[in-house]
Amino acid sequence: MMIDKELLDILACPVDKADIKLEGDRIVCTKCGRRYPIVNGVPRLLPAGLAKSLRRKERYTERLMEKMRMGEDPQDAADPDTDRFMW
Repeated sequence: MMIDKELLDILACPVDKADIKLEGDRIVCTKCGRRYPIVNGVPRLLPAGLAKSLRRKERYTERLMEKMRMGEDPQDAADPDTDRFMW
């Protein structure tokens, strides 16, 4: 998915504030080389720890939604990474 050149011109690496460039389907920092995905046309400029946490919460939300679609109680969907509920 393409990213507007004007958007790329105003974005920067969230870690070291350096310029970024588009390489294939990723945004790459010109200084540190960190790579960031583009999800549904939106650059996801999150440092690694935050990105991992976000992916975990997305998986958890998907499980909750699936339980609701199946008519099950969503409160039974503990986070498998921590074995705790997220709310």
